[in-house]
Parts: sequence; C-alpha cells; structure tokens
Amino acid sequence: MYEDLIKLVEKGIDRSLEWAQIGWPATFGRNGIEVSSLQQAKALPENFVYREEALDYWHNMEQLGREAAAYGKKTIISLKKSDLKAAENSIYQALYIERPCERYSKTWKAVHDSVIRKLAE
Repeated sequence: MYEDLIKLVEKGIDRSLEWAQIGWPATFGRNGIEVSSLQQAKALPENFVYREEALDYWHNMEQLGREAAAYGKKTIISLKKSDLKAAENSIYQALYIERPCERYSKTWKAVHDSVIRKLAE
C-alpha cells in the first residue's frame, strides 16, 4: 500500500549511511583548511594540527547518519504495519537528527515532506 513511500525512505536510509563518505565542504582551523569527507580526514598527516577536529566532525556525521537511518528503518516498519502515526513520528526524528548538517546532506527534508503529504491524503 505504501510501497512508493517505502522506496523513498530506503533511498534516504542509503544516503544517510553515506554522509561521512560522500561528505561536503567543511573547513577546520584558522586557515580554513577544507576536509570534505571522513576519508580525507583519515588521510591527513598525524601531525596535522586540526586532524583530530576533522576526524571528530566526520565521525559525528557518520554517527548522525546511522541514527537517522535507524529512524528511517522504523518508518518502514511502521508503514508496513499501516501505523501512520508511528511512521510520521519516526520520519520526523530522522529529519530532526539531520538538522546539524541539513544544509549539505539534504536527505530527510524531502523524504519527510513526501511522507507527510502522502499520509495526509
């Protein structure tokens, strides 16, 4: 019944799990050194002054992505049970988790809006 929404949420889950790998522009330190992904942060020399800051940031984005994906999975379970209130709540949680990085990640806002619009029909 909600197969189109489930596919949309699955795409959101996949994208969330890739946030730290795909990355986006992020700068560190007084000189604004750009480190745009977890892989780039790991590749920095051990003695690079802002290496730990960059690693912490990208590990945090990786964790946020996993948490948002977990709520996406809860949304799918709720949709399969036709528990629309639970689906709405869990998709909102994914959107909320994305807030610190939504400017670049651009994952859950569109998914949330589509799910809410469809559930309102």
